[in-house]
Amino acid sequence: MKVLVLSIVLCCVSAGAFLVQTQPLHQSTPGQQSLQILTKTLLSLTNHSAVVEEICRVYPTLIIPHPGECQLYYNCSLTYTSVPAHLEQHMVECNYPDLFSEKTNQCENFTDVCCGARTEFKDKCSYRHGNQNGYCHFKSCIGDPDGMVQIFNFHNFKICFKERLVGEGSCKLWFELPYKGKCTSRLDIPVSKGGLMPSCTGKNDGIYRFDHSSALENFLYYGDYFHIGRVCDAYYKCLGGTITVVKCENGTVFHMDSNTCKPGNSSLPNSCQLYCNPEKTSIDPFPVNVDECPYPLQFSETTGRCENFTEVACGTRKEEKYTCDYLETKYLNRHQGNCYYVNPGDCLHLNDGVYPHPHSKNLTLFIRCYRNRLVEEGNCPIDREWGTQTYPYKGNCTHRFAISTSEASYGLLPSCSSMQDGNYQFRTRPCDAYYRCEGGRATAVKCPEHTYYDVTSRRCSSAVACYRV
Repeated sequence: MKVLVLSIVLCCVSAGAFLVQTQPLHQSTPGQQSLQILTKTLLSLTNHSAVVEEICRVYPTLIIPHPGECQLYYNCSLTYTSVPAHLEQHMVECNYPDLFSEKTNQCENFTDVCCGARTEFKDKCSYRHGNQNGYCHFKSCIGDPDGMVQIFNFHNFKICFKERLVGEGSCKLWFELPYKGKCTSRLDIPVSKGGLMPSCTGKNDGIYRFDHSSALENFLYYGDYFHIGRVCDAYYKCLGGTITVVKCENGTVFHMDSNTCKPGNSSLPNSCQLYCNPEKTSIDPFPVNVDECPYPLQFSETTGRCENFTEVACGTRKEEKYTCDYLETKYLNRHQGNCYYVNPGDCLHLNDGVYPHPHSKNLTLFIRCYRNRLVEEGNCPIDREWGTQTYPYKGNCTHRFAISTSEASYGLLPSCSSMQDGNYQFRTRPCDAYYRCEGGRATAVKCPEHTYYDVTSRRCSSAVACYRV
């Protein structure tokens, strides 16, 4: 039996340690395993790359396990023209989460590798490739159980095995969350765990609508911007403190009057303009099957449709009157700050009638308020009788000759503040009209057809010609 002995000299100089081969006691080449043990021992004493360079120069096909990290090894047959910043010359790192096996001299599944005294990293960020730029975005599985693990209360998840990250993903359906190792409907996840399943503790046996809650607070972009909850497409039963969640079939919604799911629209208890619509399948900005009447319509429990607000009895349901208090309007203007500057004016504190448009420099534009709601906006028309433009004034579109010159620049009705009661000729309209002063108040009067104002009699007459003063 041959005994393999390799004579080496370890020289320590300022530049580092070098392995210098001397004359072998036997001419036969040392075995790969013996060299690995020798070089691994040597490298454990020093980290100088010059040692590896000298070893690989003498043994250019040698593979050397890294003495400190189980995922690293040196391959003498691999020479970098430009050494990666996170590695050394001849150094190779296994792909995460593989480890280098001293038994097979190659990277293997970590479950098949015994690292011994070498450090066995579990985080992907601990591998040099994972953290080569000084920043690592990979998730850690340290302390997590095997299987699917939810990330930050979202529908994203990571997959862990033996505290290693082996996969990432997200639940395909917006109403599912990673829960107990699989993508699970939020209806089957307790509210305390970020789901929508309420508790029956302290509740009488019976059927309940899902409450308006903030259970979807972290899912603003997945169908419930206003935290309404699943009030239309499901309900739950309590029996002896045990909860059973019932999902409505497609084409049906929950009806509180019958405590069951059935076709047709149904009202919601907290809002007069929101309702359940089985045909509404989109999920922004409301949850599935929740819909809203266009402003200023409201949902009628009698007809099951959106109707004119004058025909709807809201009862205890909240009745919104301002455009910006309708949720669809709020959602469409959510990036523009105050809804008021984008939408027409607020009629909440105005009497019924016509008012100047609050967002326009065009003096003829108006808004019309009725029962504290905005019911119309438009342009005041030409007055056919007077043949002149009308303007919003004292609740109506009013022609210029009926608007006081002291109240508006476009008004043509003179002031009677210092004049005696009586009829007077318009200086700007001397023929077919006049104005009357009574107690200091001026009123415009149009002469009947085929008559003109008589300055002598101070009334309209068919026996006079039209002339200017």
